[in-house]
Amino acid sequence: MELTAEKFLKDVKQHRVTVIKDDGMYRHLLVREPGTVCQSFNIVTSPGILFYYGDMGSFTFSRVQDMFEFFRDSKLRINAHYWSEKLVSVDRHGGYKAFSFDKFKTNVLDYCETEAQKEWIRSELNSIEEDEFGAVEFYRSFKSDNEYGIDLSDFWECDNNEYTPRYLWCCYAVVWTIQQYDLLLIQNKSA
Repeated sequence: MELTAEKFLKDVKQHRVTVIKDDGMYRHLLVREPGTVCQSFNIVTSPGILFYYGDMGSFTFSRVQDMFEFFRDSKLRINAHYWSEKLVSVDRHGGYKAFSFDKFKTNVLDYCETEAQKEWIRSELNSIEEDEFGAVEFYRSFKSDNEYGIDLSDFWECDNNEYTPRYLWCCYAVVWTIQQYDLLLIQNKSA
């Protein structure tokens, strides 16, 4: 299931941002639902670095001096691919990408040119374990001189990984928190 902005917003609908430190590019924001630590997180910045850590993982990004400028978006859009290129440290419990059997199947089927080839490949794929081990075993035992003429000899070039839901959640969390921070600044100026 793909994590969407709507799903993320449902998760944080009761969350509040507490500004612990706000000194130029040195910031520390604690985000959580009052009375619980479930899905709570912190965002800490210093020049050129943004740290996200909490229940959903921990990730460190580096790109520009003010990382809030880098992630700021008024519409809660994320750019998981580009932002992953800016990761300098990644959570040890799940990382930012993981094997996807569905993506593996799609990539294998992309090698098929006819419906007969697709039917045969689907039946072959249905007979294996739907995990990374099953995929490796399938590829290792696949004969490229098969009667259907499907050659997977360069299949290793395919990327069978997808962004993890935890990484995507953290990306949404960073953008959303910056939105909330900006609203707090506006409220404080008008008070």
